[in-house]
Amino acid sequence: MTVHPGRTDIKVLLKRPTILLAVALLFVFSLIGANIAGRHAARADIERLEKVWPFLDRLNEADRAFLAGLAMTCKLHRQGETQSEILTCLRTAAADPNAILPNTVSQTDAHVKLERMLNYAQLSSRSGS
Repeated sequence: MTVHPGRTDIKVLLKRPTILLAVALLFVFSLIGANIAGRHAARADIERLEKVWPFLDRLNEADRAFLAGLAMTCKLHRQGETQSEILTCLRTAAADPNAILPNTVSQTDAHVKLERMLNYAQLSSRSGS
């Protein structure tokens, strides 16, 4: 006689609907919580990026995707809010071989692209955007 412990566990759960309901509710609330946390992290990333690029909303989609990938890689929302800390985080992410990058940017080009964007941000801030 072969015993299938996995099948027995499922049968026990199905016989006890309160356990199944509790697991389902826990799953749903976990998804909702993760969604809310993700939105807060994204908003914090945008606020930090706007300290360097006040015109962030006017950048083209590819550049915004590039910055978003770097921000996710270095977990920018968990870093300090000074411009120096933001730049350190982004530069670290650009050098990371596992950085989250759009398909249009290779890992070898990431650092150069970031520095070019930083130079543009500095020039734009001096000229009034």
